[in-house]
Amino acid sequence: MLDQDVVNLIHYLRWQARYDGSEIADYFGRPIHEVFFCERDTTPEYDAKPYLRGNKLPAQLRQFLQDVDAQLENPPSNDFMFGFPIAKEEPRKPGAARDAFVAMPYRKSWSAAVESAIVTAGKSRGFNCIVSKHEHRPGSIIEQVWQDIRKSEVLVADLTGSNPNVYYELGLAQAIGKLCILLLQEGKKLPFDVGPQRCISYDPKQPGTLRAKLSRAFNAVAPRYAFDVVKS
Repeated sequence: MLDQDVVNLIHYLRWQARYDGSEIADYFGRPIHEVFFCERDTTPEYDAKPYLRGNKLPAQLRQFLQDVDAQLENPPSNDFMFGFPIAKEEPRKPGAARDAFVAMPYRKSWSAAVESAIVTAGKSRGFNCIVSKHEHRPGSIIEQVWQDIRKSEVLVADLTGSNPNVYYELGLAQAIGKLCILLLQEGKKLPFDVGPQRCISYDPKQPGTLRAKLSRAFNAVAPRYAFDVVKS
C-alpha cells in the first residue's frame, strides 16, 4: 500500500503520459495506476529515504517526488506541480477563458461596484472571474471554493476590512502557489504577514480607475500555455 502523496504522483504521471508520450505509465507492462493497491492513507511502515533511493520506484517517479518535496521547502510559486487539478481537469483549449477566483466581502456598500470592476477588467483580458456568491451548486461550499481556487490561474482578493473569509481563501491560494492580485482601499492598512506584498490601492468612488489598474494587473499574468496571447 502507498500513501496518498505517492498515489498523487502516480496519477500525475499517468495523465502526463497521455499528452507527451511518456513510457512511465507502461513501466510495469500495464497502466501504473492499476499496479498498486491504494488506500486513502496508510501508516508509514518504512524509512522514506531508502524508499526513495532504492529501486522500488522508477527513477523518473522518484525524481518527481523529490522535486515536489523541494518545491515545498519554501512557499510554492505558480509553477508548483500540484497547483492545478491533474486527474479531473483536461488542459484548457485555445481560445477558452482563463479562470480567476474573486475573494472579497459582498455585503458592503461598495461591494457591487468593486465586483463589477473586477469582472469587467478580467473579461477584457480574457479571464472568467469566478465569484462564489453567484455559485449555486449543491454540496460543500469550502470544497467548491477549494476546487475553484485550484483551477484558477490567478486570485483577486480585496483585503479591505480584513474579512476572515477573504483571508482564508487568500491563504488557500498562496499555499499552492497561485498568483494573487491584492486590492486595498486608500487609507487602509494591511496586517503584518501580507504587508510586504504589492497591493493595488483604490478609491471605491472611482471604479473606472480601479478597472484600469486591474486591467493592467490581469494583463501581467504570465501565459500558462504556449497558445496564450497577452493582449496589448
